Amino acid sequence: MAINRLNQTLATRLPRSLSATETWGFGLTGHVGWIGTAPIIHAALGPKAIFVWLPGIIVSVMLNIQVQQLGMHWSDVAGGTPNYAARLLKNFYGLDRYVAIGYFVGWVAAPAIYAIVLTDLIKVNIEPIGITCPEVILKVGFLALAFIVGLSGTRALGILHLFFVVPAIGLLLVFCVQGLGWLAFSTNSPGFFPTNWSSLSFAEWAKWFFISTISVYSCETASSFVADSRSPGKTLRCLSWSAWLIPPVFLGGSLVLMQLATKPGMGDNLYLNLLTAARPFWGQSASFLVTLLIAFCCLLSCATAVANTSRILFQLALDGQLAPVFTVISRKGVLEPALIFSFILSLLCLVWGDIHHVVMVAGTSYLISIMGLHLGLWLRRKEAQVLFPHWAIAFFIVEAVVLVVGGLAWGWQYLLLGLALPIFILMGDRLLRRVPFAPFHPSWWQRHYHAKPSSKNQDFVMLQVFVLVCLICSSTAIGWAINGRLDRTSSESSGALLAVVLVTLSFVGIGIACWTTLPQISAIDEARQQAKNLLIAALDTVPDTILVLDQKGTICQANPASKELFQINVQDLLGYNLNTFFSNLAGRPEQWLNHSEHTLENSQGLRIVELTISRPSSLNNQEYVAIVRDITKRKQSEVEIRDALAKEKELGLLKSRFVTMTSHEFRTPLTTILSSAELLELYSFKWNEDKKIKHLQRIQIAVKQMINLLNDVLLIGKSEAGKLEYNPAPLDLIQFCYDLVEEIQITTKSHNITFVSKINCSHINPDNCRMAYLDDKLLRHILSNLLSNAIKYSPEGDSVNFELIFQQGEAIFHITDRGIGIPIADREQLFNSFHRASNVGTISGTGLGLAIVKRSADLHGGKIAVSSEVGIGTTFTVSLPLRKQV
Repeated sequence: MAINRLNQTLATRLPRSLSATETWGFGLTGHVGWIGTAPIIHAALGPKAIFVWLPGIIVSVMLNIQVQQLGMHWSDVAGGTPNYAARLLKNFYGLDRYVAIGYFVGWVAAPAIYAIVLTDLIKVNIEPIGITCPEVILKVGFLALAFIVGLSGTRALGILHLFFVVPAIGLLLVFCVQGLGWLAFSTNSPGFFPTNWSSLSFAEWAKWFFISTISVYSCETASSFVADSRSPGKTLRCLSWSAWLIPPVFLGGSLVLMQLATKPGMGDNLYLNLLTAARPFWGQSASFLVTLLIAFCCLLSCATAVANTSRILFQLALDGQLAPVFTVISRKGVLEPALIFSFILSLLCLVWGDIHHVVMVAGTSYLISIMGLHLGLWLRRKEAQVLFPHWAIAFFIVEAVVLVVGGLAWGWQYLLLGLALPIFILMGDRLLRRVPFAPFHPSWWQRHYHAKPSSKNQDFVMLQVFVLVCLICSSTAIGWAINGRLDRTSSESSGALLAVVLVTLSFVGIGIACWTTLPQISAIDEARQQAKNLLIAALDTVPDTILVLDQKGTICQANPASKELFQINVQDLLGYNLNTFFSNLAGRPEQWLNHSEHTLENSQGLRIVELTISRPSSLNNQEYVAIVRDITKRKQSEVEIRDALAKEKELGLLKSRFVTMTSHEFRTPLTTILSSAELLELYSFKWNEDKKIKHLQRIQIAVKQMINLLNDVLLIGKSEAGKLEYNPAPLDLIQFCYDLVEEIQITTKSHNITFVSKINCSHINPDNCRMAYLDDKLLRHILSNLLSNAIKYSPEGDSVNFELIFQQGEAIFHITDRGIGIPIADREQLFNSFHRASNVGTISGTGLGLAIVKRSADLHGGKIAVSSEVGIGTTFTVSLPLRKQV
């Protein structure tokens, strides 16, 4: 449990450090494996080899397409095919790990196999000139060199691939295409197809198909690098191209071999078979080009195997299938524990030394892995990422038969060893988890990576210079020594040896560069990338929109915040000119103001933005940085603050008016009360009862005036607080108006109120039409205030006209006087509290009546209108719905 927790703590994903081009270099390596198996198969079968390659090509093409689909589904899974197979078989405990480790075994033997092939190639070319071949040194050197480059970082391996993959694939395709062309059009051609097709037994076919799967199935290596690709989609597209290249390489190359490599006595020698096949169309250059092709392909396969195997172990450990130590990643992104483990196993294969036996054992484990993938596809056939489930189970059955028949044909002991080797590795992994040796646990590596640099590294630059000087001197010395020997050899042999020396020294040179110069370059690049990532992370978190513009104002870069502001995806935003969104930006950016405000309409409505343009820092940098900040909320806050200040000012004015009004309106009744009370106190004993009652009535009237004034103030207060209630009830509106007119008429002797009602309701009973559903208290406020004002502001002796009309579901009240009228300047504030017209003179009033009328009408859902002419009179029109529900 403690180990698992530690694993979860330290495990991380691979950094996406590889470009699509670098991953394509890894992905095209599988095709060059054809040269490792094709000469052996053709030496044994001759023209019959075509029947071995055809089914393998079909399965391989479909495998590439299927692995591409799995890669799109599991784009964060490193190691590719074997780890996809493990995911497909996750419900079968143990089988998933066994299948993935089988694939690992198939690839971990590759560096040893190709180190032996390269050494044999050098031996063939230098022994004729009298130079003894240091086989052990060369084999170990070639094996170690690939791992040394791998320990320099995945980018180092990527550079190695870019250096070798173009000439390797190019030479291979030229060999196939030019060879086929020569067979088709040359007068010396033996024919495009063999003339003799002998029969092939199933046992013989199974034996050699077993060998062919090692190369023909291995064209899907690009999937191993999807997890650390900066463009996973582009990396996966390599699998499609790889699938298209399989037929011309495996089928075309095989046709060239079967027709041209027919010289007796060559056996299964790789170099001699390719040289004999290439000589008719490459002529004297054949030896040089074939040697170059073999050297390139061997080194490419070694480098791919180093990168591939470490990723398989890493992902299995990340998924909890292997020891946590394999999840450790160095600061440079190197899987050091996984690389060291792979190196040890490759070294054991090299120590074994028998290339045929190594191929048999590794091929058995590899075929088991592909069988597991096909079985997993069948078991998960209902899932979307599985494309060919029925073909997969068919391939599984055929491969199972090939494994048994072909494996036994090569030797039962190698078949059993190949089947058991993944189990032995899994047992070793279990032991690795239990042994209390510090380097077997992730924490030791983490402490090692985070330790401060030793003082011994201070002179590392001097050491690098020393190594490079030694490399140059040794290369010169070797060239000088070999030059004399070459003078005594044929030009063909010297050309082949030159090819070997060139490729070997190139490989060594890249290895030295990866060990010396590349770490410093990588450190600089890493620092630059880290600074860039920090800047990007900062820009991603900035809420403001940040745009980079060119000289014309076209958007070149944008941060994520721009998507929310412009409502356009960041990638789609690129290429737009900024004045597309802000039309008042005329001309080029140098003509724009440094700071300006603009409006922008998006799905959220009209936004107000603040635009800041920075000027280029130098003549060499003609880019502008624009910062766009959404200030809509700030502007709204400013408006709200201004409104609040205006309201505060208005409240202050209202308070001032209230104090003025109350001091004036209360003074008169209080004076009346005081004078009447004093007179009663002083002369009541002299007065008769009538005179006493007269003064008491004056006191009562004054008190009622004060009560009415207070009621009006309280009513306005309730309305302002939203507490004024609306309680409608059935009401006989005509009778209500008659009663109200009678009440008001009693209070005035100098004015006459004329009331008229009209019913304009067609097809409706007049009795039903006159019944309203209104709040009688609020209606009383409306009508009594309007009638009182009409009386108050009309000359004595004039009449006030009061008209009620029932029309289209509404009650319409017209109250008309022939009084002083209302000036136009006062009408805008006519219904504001405490406001009185400028022409009222000495006529008393509070300025609350019309405010109460307006609020009461609003609660009914009604409308109020006024028409007036100064000196002529005023008409108020109030329209109320007869049946407004609560």
